[in-house]
Amino acid sequence: MNAQQVSAWLANELGGRITKTDLRTGALLRRTSKIVARQDGMSWECYVNAASAWLWINGHGSDAGVALSINRRSPGMLMTEPVEQPFAGLTHPVFTTPGGTGAREQCRRWEPFVAGLALGRFEYITATPDQVTLWNRRPRIDTLRRRINLLRDQFAA
Repeated sequence: MNAQQVSAWLANELGGRITKTDLRTGALLRRTSKIVARQDGMSWECYVNAASAWLWINGHGSDAGVALSINRRSPGMLMTEPVEQPFAGLTHPVFTTPGGTGAREQCRRWEPFVAGLALGRFEYITATPDQVTLWNRRPRIDTLRRRINLLRDQFAA
């Protein structure tokens, strides 16, 4: 599926709408669509282009009050430090802002959720107390559907 088809599917899946179709994002300024939706007490904001699909949930995030980036350093988090042994059984690297106490505890609580996402090499999650974002690289519909359901299960009000 191309980015336009993924955008239409995502808007339908979330019961939302495509609000922009010609945003230019990323280093390569790829044409990007923006989708917004409200569903199950969650405020979704999604961005889809030829290379990726960002799934943002506003108003939900880290309950430990820390900022985290799981599986990869987030380009949006300027100063980060690695968290030592963040998970009991997963090997994903985790980064937090300096002085981010509670990061390891947050990771341990989220371990089943993160394991279920089955993140690929360049995919990652960022979380703040107010927002969680999942970056999907070249996602397939079945993968997106499964991950959306995991996000709903984890963060629905």
